[in-house]
Amino acid sequence: MTAYLVRLKKNAELVGLFVSPTGDMLWEFIDECCDPYECEFVKLPPGSLYLHQAGAPTVPTLIPDPEQEDSYPDGFSGSIVSELWLGIFHGGHGELEWQPIEPSD
Repeated sequence: MTAYLVRLKKNAELVGLFVSPTGDMLWEFIDECCDPYECEFVKLPPGSLYLHQAGAPTVPTLIPDPEQEDSYPDGFSGSIVSELWLGIFHGGHGELEWQPIEPSD
């Protein structure tokens, strides 16, 4: 399994963190939330996303609307990105190259 950080090409807006065994499955996972042709990815080096009670940078997440029936609790609200990933999430990690997502035939 490989961890991928995915963003939109046009404005570098974060789409999500995905774990996938293959590029084809990554395509399918991204297709659940947006158009994969509009995205690019970077394979993440070892690192983590974790919950902690200390004051640290949080991952931006959507807070569910309690009045919506299909709303899910946000288990990652208040999550912390490990120092190894923080630069990548904010675009400041020079040796990693963002690549377009291309499906196989």
